[in-house]
Amino acid sequence: MKDNFAKSIEGGKNPKDLDNGLGRLGKANTALKGGIGASALINGEVSDAYKAVSTGGLSSSNPEERSDALDALAGAGKTSTETLKAGLETARDLEKYGSAARAANLSLKAAAPDLSLKGRLKIAHNLSMKAFNHADAGDVGTAEKFDALKKASRSSTTDIAAKAHGESNNKAQRRLNQGVKTGAEKTADSAFDAAIDKGAKAAGGKLAKFAGRFVPGANVAIAGFDIATAIATSNSKDASPGKKITAWTTAAGSVLAATNIPVVSQVGAAFSTVSDLVGSFF
Repeated sequence: MKDNFAKSIEGGKNPKDLDNGLGRLGKANTALKGGIGASALINGEVSDAYKAVSTGGLSSSNPEERSDALDALAGAGKTSTETLKAGLETARDLEKYGSAARAANLSLKAAAPDLSLKGRLKIAHNLSMKAFNHADAGDVGTAEKFDALKKASRSSTTDIAAKAHGESNNKAQRRLNQGVKTGAEKTADSAFDAAIDKGAKAAGGKLAKFAGRFVPGANVAIAGFDIATAIATSNSKDASPGKKITAWTTAAGSVLAATNIPVVSQVGAAFSTVSDLVGSFF
């Protein structure tokens, strides 16, 4: 239990880790936020904010109307920012994974033409997952840095090929390099090197850099919107005590997330997300 807990914490700290359950959950959450956020904007959050401004809600002499207008603006602002952030992060990750997978697939196709499409795609996926998790912008042309991962990928490549063709590992090794048993390692290594190289280039590409620059500012903006929502909720006569408490808890978590300090930022974001979810029940 202790080891599993430690791994989960490590995965939570590393949002790019697809091998870890929490890492995969984080990616799914990002994609969902983008989709749900876009739907919310289309279905009225922007129009609610527009109405609040166009009808003079912010300058109204009625405190309740001002509070409602502030809440509408904060909600639309937060949803817009989260949707853009989620879209950028998802696009960045898809580019990195997709580049690595395509490179591995092309390498395998050239080195092992007898390998079935099913086997090739499964191996490419396995190698690109490793590249996604471990290749960073500075890793172009430094494949030797990944010797341990490369060694581990050799056996998994053979295993996947054997399973895909329903044959022994020895036969699969020969299939991996046109009958030359020792060449199977070379085939696996070349595909892995290609995945690392392309994954690293994507990690240092324009889209990744843009997303990296945008996220800290987005976190600060989201914290501001959450504080505005908490103020509006506190001033609302209709809000229950539980709704008010969770609104401020969400705001506090967002402020921590906006610090962008490793671990503190992730804990704050998780804290804010849970509180937001709990608040929706009040």
